[in-house]
Amino acid sequence: MTKDQISVAAQAVDLKRDIAHEIYLAMDRRGAAPELLGIIGIWSDGEGDDIVLKDLRAWNRDGTIFTKVICRSDRPA
Repeated sequence: MTKDQISVAAQAVDLKRDIAHEIYLAMDRRGAAPELLGIIGIWSDGEGDDIVLKDLRAWNRDGTIFTKVICRSDRPA
């Protein structure tokens, strides 16, 4: 890779991170669920698109990204 190609690739990563950050802020201001904010947050941190897409599909299908709950905070201990 040439120096210019590296620069373009770095700019694309910065742009993707900035877009994800703005999406996160918009969703947070509108009261989005913490799990959904977490998905966008990991995307802005550089998590692979394939992982983010898998999590978003799980969220849209099931309303959660977790396959099982091992601890509940809505019941007394």
